[in-house]
Amino acid sequence: MLRGCVGFSHSEGSWIWYMLITRGKRSYRVPLIYPLYYIMNALYRRKIRKNLEPYRSFNTDEGIE
Repeated sequence: MLRGCVGFSHSEGSWIWYMLITRGKRSYRVPLIYPLYYIMNALYRRKIRKNLEPYRSFNTDEGIE
C-alpha cells in the first residue's frame, strides 16, 4: 500500500498535505486532506519501524568489551 512512499510535505496554514512517492526515475506528489494524511502517516511510521527492527539489536553495547 505504501510502496515507494519516501515521506510527506506540507505548506504552513494549509489543510492539504502531500505524500511523496517515487517510481523509478519519476516522483509524484499526491495531495491528501488532513484526516487521510493522519492515517497514511501512521501506516508509514509503522512500516518504517517494522523494517528497522532487525537492526535495533546492533545498536546496543551489550557484550562488547
